Amino acid sequence: MIKWVNKHQHLIVTLIISLLLFIIMTVLSYLIYVYGYYDKIKENSILENFNSFKFDRVHDDLYLKDKDYLTTKSLKNMTDLMFNKKNLENIYDRYYENTNKYSSKEDFINKYYYGTSTLTNKDIEFYINGKTDILSRRISKSISYRIKNVYNEETKIGVIKNIIFETLGDDSITIDGNTIECHNKCAIKRMYSGVHSLEYSHAGFTYYSIALIDTSNRTIRVNDLKNLVVISKDLDSTFFDEIKTKDQELKIGIYSLSKCNLSSGCPSTTYSYITLNKDNTCAFYTYITLDRAGDSYYGTYKKENGFLIMSFSGHTYSVFDYDTKKSTDISVDTDIKMTFRIDSNSKFSNQDYNFELKA
Repeated sequence: MIKWVNKHQHLIVTLIISLLLFIIMTVLSYLIYVYGYYDKIKENSILENFNSFKFDRVHDDLYLKDKDYLTTKSLKNMTDLMFNKKNLENIYDRYYENTNKYSSKEDFINKYYYGTSTLTNKDIEFYINGKTDILSRRISKSISYRIKNVYNEETKIGVIKNIIFETLGDDSITIDGNTIECHNKCAIKRMYSGVHSLEYSHAGFTYYSIALIDTSNRTIRVNDLKNLVVISKDLDSTFFDEIKTKDQELKIGIYSLSKCNLSSGCPSTTYSYITLNKDNTCAFYTYITLDRAGDSYYGTYKKENGFLIMSFSGHTYSVFDYDTKKSTDISVDTDIKMTFRIDSNSKFSNQDYNFELKA
């Protein structure tokens, strides 16, 4: 063995030196990676996930303290609007095409579409905790992403707090696929900032709005949303299966609400009523609570194959000021249709309401 070592001294020395150099280069490379590149690679990964629309990974990148509402599903429901022109087109065609809420489909899309520009690290606010060294790694998360639409209007995707919704009574709001029940007011502790899809159910009617909500500690009066539109109900054919195919007689007069079948938001059965007039005009009044006035709907009606079909073109509702104890009536144009089965000459009903002739 000694002879072999003596014979191959140069080879052994070369191998030892090579091994030492390899170890030194490995250690140096690791140190350069740790101190020079690790944090940048992590931040670039956060940036790339957003720019490539990988929003499930964006959710994982976000610094979230409370995840009750801040789910991947909620984030993707919102970003499916902001970064998908096709979905925006579908919303416009379904809810806004025959309204005067927007000047054109292009105007609508340009307002709510935020997928035209590519972000840089400067557009991201990062959450940093700790320091990267040989034994530990810095925690890098995203707090918010600064984005712009076609009109160069800026907003952020991040987390906002304390959003309060004011409604007209015991109503429900579905936002980003999550339903919350409201008694005049309801609050979301934390939610994502950005463009949201909102459905609002009140007094048997369902309304839709697309809304930019991007600041904390904000109070939103749902009925004051400028792009709120009604969603017409489809008839449930199973409820009307036994209807007669000829017109039934129905007396002219005032029909009081005798029963409400809604799971929430029922108006008073004592003070809510529908009026049918001889000239085929009608009115629907819903009484909410003692400290506020109700809602009034105005339009026309017709009887057709055993159905009572009412089309309302006007809506007056009250905004109640809890400080002054005064209410202000606001009139708006609307397009709402309600359909009832005529049960007798003094009664009609649908899945939500039953009415009986009182006067």
